[in-house]
Amino acid sequence: MTKATENHMDRVAQLPCIVCFYKMGIETRPVEVHHVSVPADDCAVAPLCVEHHRGATGVHGLQRRTR
Repeated sequence: MTKATENHMDRVAQLPCIVCFYKMGIETRPVEVHHVSVPADDCAVAPLCVEHHRGATGVHGLQRRTR
């Protein structure tokens, strides 16, 4: 990982969860950095709280239930 990529990921990790913020108006932290593209691109990432990343209602939690 380059220094520029590492800086970008660190900046994204400082943001609130994008789902909590836009859907409920709350700034949930801490967040996990989620890659939004396949193959994973370190520039295409989004900040997600644990619930919206890996929880039952999260992107990875929903994938497990639909398989």
